[in-house]
Amino acid sequence: MISEKPNISIDELRIALDVTDRTIARYISELKDKGAIERIGPDNGGEWKIK
Repeated sequence: MISEKPNISIDELRIALDVTDRTIARYISELKDKGAIERIGPDNGGEWKIK
């Protein structure tokens, strides 16, 4: 989903995956820790970059 829409919001991910905000935060944290993604720009208006 992030590769298809790099500016996707946490809320959009939460709704699409039908999970809690906390779960999305954990998924994002795990992907960042593995070096799979990084955030470019601000939380509001930035986008995700897949490495």
